[in-house]
Amino acid sequence: MLKTVLSTACLMAASAVHADPCEPLRARIERQIASRGVQDFSVIAVDVAQEVPGKVVGSCAFGAKKVVYARGEQHVRDHQRYARDPQRVKLQVSSLDALAMAVRPPASTPDDHILTECRDGSVSRDGHCSP
Repeated sequence: MLKTVLSTACLMAASAVHADPCEPLRARIERQIASRGVQDFSVIAVDVAQEVPGKVVGSCAFGAKKVVYARGEQHVRDHQRYARDPQRVKLQVSSLDALAMAVRPPASTPDDHILTECRDGSVSRDGHCSP
């Protein structure tokens, strides 16, 4: 009896390890958007380096993937094609998305936005505490 319970527990643990860590987050974001009455939208999880049309609304898999939301029939079709075969499909970026990427201001360094509370109680905006 104990052997059966232990082997079942090991199998369940192994299957949980191989489950997609992004699926619960993606499903929750989809439910939140749908609860607001939005139609014709898509939410997918893609590799961080992958350029896909839409808005990044989250990240998962310890930052290895990003969750992207897109609205409109064309973007939804693109996301569905990507979900079927992410290796072969190169999503087409609309001209407006390409323009937005070209006009986007340069990204600031990550340290610009780090608010750090130091041991002495002071607060630093650059992410470093003075000794």
